Amino acid sequence: MKIVTLADISLVDSTIAADLYGGSATTDGLWTAAKAAAGDYDTDAIVYYAAVEPNKVYKSLIEDNPVIPGSDATKWENLGATDRWLMFDEFMETQSAFDTAFTVEIDASVTNYVSLFRVVAKEVTLTLFTNAQLIADGDCAADSFDKGTGWTHDAADDEYDCSGAQVADSNLSQATITTTAIKYLIKFTVQNYGAAGNIAGLAGGTAGTNVAADGDYAQVITAGASGVAGLIADEDFIGSVTDISVQKVPKSETIDMDGTALFDWYSYLLAAQVYKGTLRWEYPQYAAATLRVTVAYVAGSDAKVGIMPIGYSVELGGTNFDSEIGYIDYSIKATDATFGYTYLSQGSYADDGKFKVWIQNTRIDAIKKLLVDNRGLATVLDFNNASTDYESLVYYCFIGQNRISIPSNVQSRLTIEATGLI
Repeated sequence: MKIVTLADISLVDSTIAADLYGGSATTDGLWTAAKAAAGDYDTDAIVYYAAVEPNKVYKSLIEDNPVIPGSDATKWENLGATDRWLMFDEFMETQSAFDTAFTVEIDASVTNYVSLFRVVAKEVTLTLFTNAQLIADGDCAADSFDKGTGWTHDAADDEYDCSGAQVADSNLSQATITTTAIKYLIKFTVQNYGAAGNIAGLAGGTAGTNVAADGDYAQVITAGASGVAGLIADEDFIGSVTDISVQKVPKSETIDMDGTALFDWYSYLLAAQVYKGTLRWEYPQYAAATLRVTVAYVAGSDAKVGIMPIGYSVELGGTNFDSEIGYIDYSIKATDATFGYTYLSQGSYADDGKFKVWIQNTRIDAIKKLLVDNRGLATVLDFNNASTDYESLVYYCFIGQNRISIPSNVQSRLTIEATGLI
């Protein structure tokens, strides 16, 4: 069983546009002091405010609204977080949603555990990369790359151009960057793509996946032996590249979210596919690192994440079999007093559990302090042991009643209640 002390979210990047709310751009865009001073925000104007995180959307309640959103509830109505920030607000049921796969990057410095709740996805790819930049002048302002045939440096546009003059694969690279068998994240931007040809990341002489369109790309590559890193274009590629980076990847994994329960041949052949809604992932701690998460959608549905807490986990002990899991039902159930009809309206629910955990007596003081420090705060409690991986045992919750009983001078038993947040 682990307890996770949560860290503040610092969002580095997201492919969900900053101004989206409910899948559409806010009608009046980003709030600015200049527009407020000019009287541009009338009644029902909808803006998003980016000076505070999570970024939120507000609706003006007055004409010529001059005040800062969030400063006066009589002048701005708070509509909640933008789509980009819904997965980082305090509510699990408010989901970030996108009509295709989306990617977020958050600061993962001095953390070792992340979890995702209320997920709708076919698969989730998680990549931890260190912040140290291994390549020089990746912004392409200076000419620091070794250029193969066809490549030239464009100082005016801070990019490298490939003319198509190459007759074979041609590298744009730097030497002695990578170490054999280590994974690296290669990022680059393609611009001015021609009619044909491919380009890919390069790590230790090993090429990544070919791409053939303008866009921002990130590829995790296990390095070969050459130490050379950068990009590789085939003989047909014509286009420009910029913003090239190479960073070490201590851990990367794609997790299949298939959770279909198979009980017999009938369910094997005919059961509808069901996807898991909770994911947990542990990784090595680094002083300066970034976590990149790509959520791949289920066909016919938006990709969604309800909340993605990140923090530092500590193992408390082993979860005992004599534990209980369940949920609190917030559905409405009303019975007519005259005729006895019962009316049901399905509502939300919160996970709820009571667990018994064996702990070592030498850790009693430290465990009590952790529980005290996390009182009244959102936390993640992961009651899985080394041999289990049940999503039902991972709680985004607050800590309820807890007691430590000491039956011997070696081990004690922690009884702890976890009440899920929604």
